[in-house]
Amino acid sequence: MPSEVYDLNDNTMMRDLPLSLQHYELRFRMVTDHPHWISYGAWDKHLHRLVVITEIRLNNEETAVFLQRARIAASLSHRAFAKIHALEASDTSTFIVTEYVQGSDLNTWIAQRHNKLLAALMHIRQLAAALLEAQAAGLVDIALQANHLLIDQNQHIRILNLLSSFTSKLPSDRPNNLRALAVIFYRMLTGIIPDDEQHSEHWSWPTAVTPAIRELILSMLSEEEINRISYQDLIEACNQQIDAEGGSGSLSGSELQQLSQQLQAARYKRRRLQVGFTLCGALLVGGVILNAPDDWKWKLQAFIPFSASREFKLGMRALARYDLPPMLDAATQHFNRILERDPNNAAAIAGLSIVYSYRYRSNNPDEFWLGKAKASSQLAQSLNPNLAVSQIALALVLDPRQDFELAIKAARKAKELQPDNLLAWQTEVRVLLLSRQFEKTIQASDLALKKFPFDWLLLNLKGVALLNQVKHAEAEQQFRLSIQHHPDVTLSYGFLATTLDGLNRKEEALQVLQQGLQVRPDAVLYLRLGQTQFARGELAIALSAFEKSIQQNPQSYEVWNSFAEALILDPTRTQEAHAAFQRSLELLSVRLARSPNDSWLVIQAACIEATLGHSARARSSIDHALRTKQTNPQIYLLAARAYAELNEPTLAMENLAIARSLGTTEAQIMEIRQLKHLSLASNANK
Repeated sequence: MPSEVYDLNDNTMMRDLPLSLQHYELRFRMVTDHPHWISYGAWDKHLHRLVVITEIRLNNEETAVFLQRARIAASLSHRAFAKIHALEASDTSTFIVTEYVQGSDLNTWIAQRHNKLLAALMHIRQLAAALLEAQAAGLVDIALQANHLLIDQNQHIRILNLLSSFTSKLPSDRPNNLRALAVIFYRMLTGIIPDDEQHSEHWSWPTAVTPAIRELILSMLSEEEINRISYQDLIEACNQQIDAEGGSGSLSGSELQQLSQQLQAARYKRRRLQVGFTLCGALLVGGVILNAPDDWKWKLQAFIPFSASREFKLGMRALARYDLPPMLDAATQHFNRILERDPNNAAAIAGLSIVYSYRYRSNNPDEFWLGKAKASSQLAQSLNPNLAVSQIALALVLDPRQDFELAIKAARKAKELQPDNLLAWQTEVRVLLLSRQFEKTIQASDLALKKFPFDWLLLNLKGVALLNQVKHAEAEQQFRLSIQHHPDVTLSYGFLATTLDGLNRKEEALQVLQQGLQVRPDAVLYLRLGQTQFARGELAIALSAFEKSIQQNPQSYEVWNSFAEALILDPTRTQEAHAAFQRSLELLSVRLARSPNDSWLVIQAACIEATLGHSARARSSIDHALRTKQTNPQIYLLAARAYAELNEPTLAMENLAIARSLGTTEAQIMEIRQLKHLSLASNANK
C-alpha cells in the first residue's frame, strides 16, 4: 500500500463519515499521489478487517463519470485488482471503500528479485489478463502506473488505486498500457529503468534476456499498432514461455488445500443454515461466494439457488452487449441453464436463437449459425409466439432473407408486448436500416434514444443511416457520442474512420482506427486500416492489415476483395490477386443467393466480375443493380469503376456524374485506381 502516516492527532482524522460508513473506524492517514484524494486506513468493525477509505472531491459532472466507472471497476473479477467493497456519495464528497493490500512495492521487488524470468512472466501474464478484462468492460482509459503495483504476501501482483489512474476521456489521450507493461517487464528482468528518449532497440539487453523474450518485449513496444501484440497474444506468449521454463498454470498444493477448506466451510455453513433458516441460509451462502477468491467462484456456483427469471435476465443483459467477445458465451450459458431444467422454455429457446443470429453477424459469419437461429426461432414460435423475445428472434432470422416487412412487423409486435425491451427497439432500427429506409431509421432511432439514451447500437445505426444520406458531419457526431459513452465498442471506431475518410480527414481517420485497435483486435478495423493505408500508397502496411483481417474473418468477401486490389499492384503476385478475387466472388455469391436484389451486393459482384474478365456477367450485374433509381452514391461510383474496367469510358463517365451529384467527392473518386484518369479528364474538360 502507499506509505502510511500514523497521526491520530491530525484533525483530518476526526472528519465525519456518511451514516452508512459509521461502522468503519479511521486508524491512520495514507499518503497518495492524487491531489483530490484523501485516503485513510480504517477498521471494519462489522467484518473485523482493515480497509482503505478514500475521500474524493469532484464537481457534479466529474462525480457522475467517476461513479459510472467505479461501478464498472467493482464488477471486475481478476484478482490483480484491489477489490471495491463500497461506494457512497455525500453532498460534498464521494467515498470509496477498497481492499487493504499488504506486500512489497514494485521497486523493492525488482531490487530483490530482478532477473527471475519465471516470476516476471507470471506477473506480466496476470497484468495482461487483468487489463484485458478491464478493456472488455470498457475501462480503456486506465493508465497503468508502476507506482500503483504491489506484490502481495501471496506473491501475486496487484493493481492499487485503479480509479485514480484514469486519463482524459478523449480517445487521442488514452495511454499505451502495452508499452507501460513492456517497460515493467524489462525492469523486472534487468533491474534497469530505460531511458524514455532512447529507442527500445538500443536499450541495454543483458545476455540473460533470451532472444525470444527480447522479441516479445519489442513487439509490445512497437510504435505501429498493426505490429503491436495484443493482450490475448501476450497472455499466450507468456504461457508458452512459462511452460518452457517448467512453470505451471495450475493450482499449487497450498492453493488446493485452501480451496478444499473453503469448500468444506461453505458446505458446513449450508447444511447448518438450511435447518429452519432457508432464506437466511441462501443469503449467507451468497456471501461466501462473493468473498471467495475469484478463481474459485465457479466451483461454488452450486450454492446459488437456481432462478429461471434471474438466468433469463442475465442472458438478455449479455445480449445487449453482444459485441464484446465473452458476452455471447455468457448468454448461451444462462439460457442453457434454464433449458437443462425446462427443455420447452420458449423464452430461453428464443434467447438462444438470438445468440445464433448474432454469431452469424459476427466477424466470422457462418451459414450454420443462421440455420440454428431459424430452427430455434421456429420452435420458440410454436411454443409461445406471444413473448417479446420470440418476436425479436423471428425478426432477426427474417432480415437476412430480406423479408423486411415481416421482420419490421415482428420487431414492432415485440415492442407492443414489452415496451421497455431494448433488443426490440434495436431490432426495429436495425431492420429499417438494412431495408435502406434511412429516414425512417433516423426517426425510429431518435424515439429509441429518448428511451435508451446513448445506447451504443442505436447511436451507430443512426450514424450509418446519416452516412448513407451523405450527412457526414451529423454521422460523425453520432459515432463520437458512442465512443464517448462506450469506448470499448470497436464498431464505432470503424464507422467514425469511414466518416472522417469521406470528409477527406485522412490522418484523423487513421488515428481513430489505431485507437480502436488499442481496444482489441478486430477484423473490420484491420480492413479499414488496410484500405486507409492502401489509399495513402502504403502497400506493404495495407497488405499486412488485410492479412490480419483475413485471419480474424476469413469469410468476409470485402476483406478478400480489398486484399486482391492491393495484391494486383504487385506484378509478382498477380496469380495470388486473381485467386483472392475469385475467393471474394465465391463468398459474395453465398450472400447474393439469399439476397439477390441487394443492389450493393450486386454492384460489388459486377466490379469483381469485370476485373476477372467476365464481361457479359459484369454488364448483367450492373444493369440489375441500377434497375431502380439509387440514393446511395457509392453504387454509381462502383458502376463507373466496373464500366472503366470493361473499357466503357462513356458509361463510366455518366455514372461518375450521377455519383458526384449525390455527394461523392473528388478525393473519393481519386482513391479508385480505375477512375483516376477519368476524373482528371473530366476536370480538364470543365
